[in-house]
Amino acid sequence: MEKYFPLVLRLSVGRLENILETAWYNKSKLTDEVREGYKMLLKAKDWDKGLFWVTKYGEYPDITEELKNLMTPALIVHCKEDKIVPLESGERLHSILPNSQLVVMEKCGHLPHEEKPKEFLKILEDFLES
Repeated sequence: MEKYFPLVLRLSVGRLENILETAWYNKSKLTDEVREGYKMLLKAKDWDKGLFWVTKYGEYPDITEELKNLMTPALIVHCKEDKIVPLESGERLHSILPNSQLVVMEKCGHLPHEEKPKEFLKILEDFLES
């Protein structure tokens, strides 16, 4: 698996690029320049091996109980039209974190800091000021 999976990933670059299509709500903001920026990551040495290891060992422990005790203010920014991580995930995290604020952005996909940077920064500034 370790030997051939990275090769399969390299042959699947086109499919990885299609994830960008899913990430954006407003496709007009997904310019060629943005696409090229993401493709740069696929040119890094051994990116395929790194992605393999993240996939193989990417299972995360359940820290729900620990999160319930976290009193640090937390900002959760989620987008209503996120097709990669559903809004229900952000709502669940908000229900677990006792001192959290959930802001749901409209007409935005998975990457609000890229798709709506001004609105995202305003949300972040307001949170930090509070």
